[in-house]
Amino acid sequence: MKILCVEDDQGLAELIQQALIKQHYQVEMAADGLMGWNLAETETYDLILLDWMLPKLTGIEFCQQLRTEKHSVLNPNRETPVLLMTAMDTVTHKVMGLNAGADDYVAKPLDLDELLARVRALMRRSQTTRSPLLYWGEVCLNPNRCEVMYQAQPIALGPKEYELLELFLRNPDQIFSLNRLLTALWKVDDMPSEGAVRAHIKGLRQKLKQAGAEDPIETLYKLGYRLKPWQDRSEHSQDRVGSSSVGVATSPSSASVLSELWETWQAVRPSYCDRLSTVEQAVAALQAQTLTPAQRHAAEREVHTLVGSLGCFGLVEASTLARQIQYRFKA
Repeated sequence: MKILCVEDDQGLAELIQQALIKQHYQVEMAADGLMGWNLAETETYDLILLDWMLPKLTGIEFCQQLRTEKHSVLNPNRETPVLLMTAMDTVTHKVMGLNAGADDYVAKPLDLDELLARVRALMRRSQTTRSPLLYWGEVCLNPNRCEVMYQAQPIALGPKEYELLELFLRNPDQIFSLNRLLTALWKVDDMPSEGAVRAHIKGLRQKLKQAGAEDPIETLYKLGYRLKPWQDRSEHSQDRVGSSSVGVATSPSSASVLSELWETWQAVRPSYCDRLSTVEQAVAALQAQTLTPAQRHAAEREVHTLVGSLGCFGLVEASTLARQIQYRFKA
């Protein structure tokens, strides 16, 4: 399933992207509102994650354009659920965001577990018109939970292996050439070689075989690949898999998560120091009563980012202090 994440804070964007990819979502990132809007006009997404305070086009303006008829008639995402993210957590701001067209709202600093839960909930809500479970024989793919099961036992697939299987299951009668698979599952600036696609297909086949399942992918000479026909596929309805068949994937160890968090923080720390320097200069100017409107605007943007991001890296006290500074600028 494909998600567009529009977030101008690079550090936070990387955290969100990593968390979503681990859940087997295909993620495209945009660093400002206009870039996100251009993607939303040309690509189809299952969910849009949207920051409130964005350069060039704010999250509120983005939502309003997406939901306003004159802008959205030809937009492929006019009905796509939008999850708004912001450090402005007052009831007034929440109401403003929902009235603009957002479907849900999550406050910063983000709790990634809560964010993922809200993503899954919006995905479920948007797919109520179709069966969420995809079958090929005893192989079951649950898009809402990003899980693959065989005879009620989970199969651990890599992100691209999962996306390949989902693509074949959603398009059982279509033939996919290597070039078409590349276009469907990779961004233009991140496309691997055709050999890499073959390697992912081989890996998918091997993991299904290890689980005891038959190979669902048929190779067509000089044409590509397709899902093998399954005579009894129509008999497999959502009722076939009861609640006991929906397993929960094993979470990464705490040590692994902390290690990845630390590595990301070390990479983005200089950018946050630059943001903090801008805020410190504005605070000094505020105390000296020499703060200009331009300085105030820049500082408000930077401190808003710090409020939303520092807490995600475990710097809770720093995030709290940033929020106090934010209130001071608004006073």
